[in-house]
Amino acid sequence: MLAYHAHLTRRGWACLLIGMRAPRGPHYLRLSERMIALLDELGAPDPLGAAYTLANFTLGSAPTQPMAPSERAAPVDAEIAPRYARLHTEHPVDTDAVFRSGLTALTRTALTRDDTDGAGHGGARQGPR
Repeated sequence: MLAYHAHLTRRGWACLLIGMRAPRGPHYLRLSERMIALLDELGAPDPLGAAYTLANFTLGSAPTQPMAPSERAAPVDAEIAPRYARLHTEHPVDTDAVFRSGLTALTRTALTRDDTDGAGHGGARQGPR
């Protein structure tokens, strides 16, 4: 997912394209198959749902990474958001670390979540488990 994220960060237009239609090209299918296989081998209860979750997080994160320098430069009004303003001045903007942290948290959740009620990972249950 890190390489996929880096690829999408360099090609912001790709995130928009993927968001408009289901990607079914050979490279994307190989990536999807690999993600599902790894998640299945790691014991994810819903490897396809987990892959969707991780892919959507990656697609949402990649286009925002280039704006990191303006995040640091844009001041936060301490009168409106005092905690945010204080933390904003102290916090380093490391977009790679933020992405890795989110990816780690989502992966842990995907590997331990039991979605037998069909409520997780975005959809109704598809047949018996």
